[in-house]
Amino acid sequence: MVYTLDKASGETTPLISLENPRVDLNNVISNSFVLIPDYYAGQCPTDLFFISDRNYEIEGNYDLFLVDSLNKTEKLVEKGIASQNLFFKDGATYYFKDGSTTFGLYEYSEDGSVETKTFSGSANQYMFKDKYIFSPSTKILHNIWTGDNLGIQTTLSLTGMQDFAVSKDMKKITIVGTFSGSKDKIFCYNADETISNVIEGDEMFIPNASNITTLDSGILICAPSDNSDSVLNLVIPMDKLFAIKGS
Repeated sequence: MVYTLDKASGETTPLISLENPRVDLNNVISNSFVLIPDYYAGQCPTDLFFISDRNYEIEGNYDLFLVDSLNKTEKLVEKGIASQNLFFKDGATYYFKDGSTTFGLYEYSEDGSVETKTFSGSANQYMFKDKYIFSPSTKILHNIWTGDNLGIQTTLSLTGMQDFAVSKDMKKITIVGTFSGSKDKIFCYNADETISNVIEGDEMFIPNASNITTLDSGILICAPSDNSDSVLNLVIPMDKLFAIKGS
């Protein structure tokens, strides 16, 4: 069973009863494969989809399912999609799928999905966040809805980045990860002034779970705390991002 959670009240509501859920070697049902991305669910689409990797042994392969709200069951609508990212715009749901030398953004349709945008390479060479795609190798940020691009002018290698966040005007980007060395790094870039800064140190954020978010005044990031059962939600003002130096 998959439930929806009301964060305000803490109450859960049954969403669907999964058909043939995957089990582990101990014959224990695993629900970890179910994913309804926050950016997608937060837009409240009428037809709710979710992603599953339960039919694959190799990481990075997913199927797309549609929730049958009447019968509370699932319907497989697309096999072999390329990422865990779904997008909702103007009443339609979009997803990524790899081709032979490219990958595309597809609009779902019961009559057959249609490719609306094509990108070079494969999806696993990119980072995805909300409505943005970022290539660590070319250092180009792309807005999938507007088609706008932002090139990051830096000699720093961004291979190994874990997460990123973009300002509403697409003029500032903040990237976190352990890249260009062994220390944790926060890299920030301001396109208006063509300036950047790197903050580095040890255990600056939760590995692969920094949950970095852009605020009007700065960024929000999850960092380790002294208590292993909790994390710190740190807000760093934007002006401080470009002023802090060293580790």
